[in-house]
Amino acid sequence: PMFEAFVVNRPVATGVVQWQLNSAWPEFYWQLYDWYLMPTGAYFGTKKACQPVNIIYNYHDRKIYVANDILGDITDHTVRATLYDSQSKVLFEQGKKLSVQENSSVVFTELPELSDKKGTYFLNLTLHDSQHKLVADNFYWLSGQEDQMDWDQYYWFYTPQKRYADFHELNDLPQPQVSVTKKVYKEDDEWVVEVNLDNTSKNIAFGIELLLVDNQTENPVLPVYWSDNYVSLVNDDTRTIRARCSLADAPSEPSVIIQGINVERIKK
Repeated sequence: PMFEAFVVNRPVATGVVQWQLNSAWPEFYWQLYDWYLMPTGAYFGTKKACQPVNIIYNYHDRKIYVANDILGDITDHTVRATLYDSQSKVLFEQGKKLSVQENSSVVFTELPELSDKKGTYFLNLTLHDSQHKLVADNFYWLSGQEDQMDWDQYYWFYTPQKRYADFHELNDLPQPQVSVTKKVYKEDDEWVVEVNLDNTSKNIAFGIELLLVDNQTENPVLPVYWSDNYVSLVNDDTRTIRARCSLADAPSEPSVIIQGINVERIKK
């Protein structure tokens, strides 16, 4: 969120500090990739936030922005926002064409109030160019009860929370049907693995994680370079994700494990 907040608040926001890139020892938090060179969810979240052209939900003002960080205007792009409840029912949908000048952001729309304070919501955002090619996408899970900071106990380095967002409905999401196909080939001194994910159901497939592993031991192959990871697919959505690793780090053809919050484990 801090990278996205920087993008939508320029030029008022003049910079952002990321702590930390990676860890000098094994630990569970802070890093974008860990001591073992495994990229974390934070890595892919940061990568998504730093797309040159992006569509962003701003938690502060509940508005959706389209940001253009390239040297040139974008014109006649189609932006669409769809809000779902935890049962994948569409609650709000809006789309229109817009243009954005270079090095700027514009407001697309404001999200309606999330009325159920104990409810969990999903927000899917897409941006297509005039040739109907997907330029950017983003996905958020939101709570009707937002985090609340305890500003009466503010410290220069820390502010405690007196209320947390309620995401208990993530434990009871309906299960989707996700089909998986895989293609593996060699390119120079690397394995290239292409995984196609296809959600053939009406239920959202939430938080899909892909792991590149040794076919026999199922130990992770590291380092690995994924084009994307920890993805969520709305109904009838499809996604192709690529991974690269060195032949020296995987002497035999690697396998892929696919799993998610409401997606059963699959090995390909």
